[in-house]
Amino acid sequence: MLHCSRGSYFIMSENGNVIIHKDQTMVGKKYPDEEVSEFVATSDHTTMSYKADHGTHLVVKRPINGTPWVSVAIVNDDEVVGELYRVRALILDMILLLLLLGIVAFIGFYYFNIKRISELTKQTKQLENGNFAANVKVTSKDEIGILGMRFNNMVRTIQEYINREYKLKIKQKETELKALQNQIDPHFLYNTLDMIRWTARIEQAQETGQLIERMSKMFRMNLNRGRAWVRLEEELSYIQNYLELQKKRLGERLSFTIYSEDEIKNAIVVKQLLQPLVENSIVHGLQNRKDTGNIIIRCYLHGQHIWLDVLDNGVGFGKTENKPSGGSGFALTNLRDRLYLAFGNGANVNILDYEDGAWVRVQIPFVTEEDKLRIKEESGEENVL
Repeated sequence: MLHCSRGSYFIMSENGNVIIHKDQTMVGKKYPDEEVSEFVATSDHTTMSYKADHGTHLVVKRPINGTPWVSVAIVNDDEVVGELYRVRALILDMILLLLLLGIVAFIGFYYFNIKRISELTKQTKQLENGNFAANVKVTSKDEIGILGMRFNNMVRTIQEYINREYKLKIKQKETELKALQNQIDPHFLYNTLDMIRWTARIEQAQETGQLIERMSKMFRMNLNRGRAWVRLEEELSYIQNYLELQKKRLGERLSFTIYSEDEIKNAIVVKQLLQPLVENSIVHGLQNRKDTGNIIIRCYLHGQHIWLDVLDNGVGFGKTENKPSGGSGFALTNLRDRLYLAFGNGANVNILDYEDGAWVRVQIPFVTEEDKLRIKEESGEENVL
């Protein structure tokens, strides 16, 4: 029998003669190993293990269909086991390599994902503790990077909101302090104006008396016992007196119309809500007109809000940018701040397109005195609805 590194293969006849073998000297002869020849000729099994000079061998036989011949393969067990060991070693090497790759991938995942999430969590905790300087370093545009950018935007928005609220509160306190500093005993002023009014009547100066009476009513509402709120009907009465005084000064150069739906006259509004807009129309819109300047004030209900429109046929806010400037812009900005303090985001001031002049619309929630008392009890706030 001849051996190779992988074993030997040959074909035998049914009587044990070698038909095909790589060693040509064995062709046509009996196979030299009797145990193998007997196994091929008589055994019903297809495999057999036996010991020879070169160690333990495995014999495998297969009949060749259509012939009386049998194919025989003899393999050294040590070679098979050695091959298995090599395969196992290869598998172990692959497992080790995959394990190393997994460790590297985990480290990369940690630094590029988990570490960034941990940093975001840390900054969120800082924000929770009141540190509004919290900031996440964004180094990518993936989902975590986008989350970090949104966190930074949220922190900036909170900072801006706090600064705005803080400045508005300071402005409100300064306004209240200034009002207290400038306040004169109201009884003295009421009595003085009343005395002047009666003196004018005694002297038959009826028109002067009426003007003083209007001025007295305006002053009385200005002080309003320190209250910041009035009914819409009172606000319109104040505007009526103000416009009558202005008309006395401007004469035929000023005309005005005031309209309000009855169902909203008991709504409460911020004191002197419309006066800055009307004054703005007269000073910046109608002051230099040679013909008659018209001011229209309309108050009506729109859903859950009240719309207060002030229109005039003056110069308007400019056709290019449609934005007020100078004193006009300051008046609108100041009004927006007051409305925000009073109603939060529920109020707004808008400049609308109007070809004949200026059109300003104030939008406020429809709130009655009963609603205000209820909201005050629930929130504990004095000036915010």
